[in-house]
Amino acid sequence: MYIPEMYERVIATKERSAGNESIGDMWLETKSFPKNTKIEEIIRWAKNNCTGKLIITVDENGSHL
Repeated sequence: MYIPEMYERVIATKERSAGNESIGDMWLETKSFPKNTKIEEIIRWAKNNCTGKLIITVDENGSHL
């Protein structure tokens, strides 16, 4: 995964849920990774209890701009 030099961190967000479609809770869990983290490590983190989508983006607040 290519991250422009101006960014230092990658943010991963995974969807989580407990219960079923009728009764239960849904929430998002977010983790910040250094930009040189291998995508396999981020996916490994997401696979642990991820029940929906995985969203990966750069941390624009941590840029050199």
